Amino acid sequence: MTHGRRLPQTVRTLLDLARQGTIGALREHAERLVALDPMHVAFAARMGAYLDGFQMKKLRRWLEEMDRT
Repeated sequence: MTHGRRLPQTVRTLLDLARQGTIGALREHAERLVALDPMHVAFAARMGAYLDGFQMKKLRRWLEEMDRT
C-alpha cells in the first residue's frame, strides 16, 4: 500500500478522533504520518495549529471537507 492510498483512511481515523476530542491521540497520529512520509509536514502542521488553539470544531470541519474529496 502506498502512502497516498493510506491518507484517506488516515483522514477518517483522524476525524473519528477529532469527534471524540482526543487531542493526544490526534497529535500522535500527525507525528506518525510525518514519520511515514515527510510530504505530510504541512498537513500535520495545520492540524497542530488547530490543536494548539483548541479549535476542535474547525479541525473537524477541515477533516470532514478532506474526507469528502
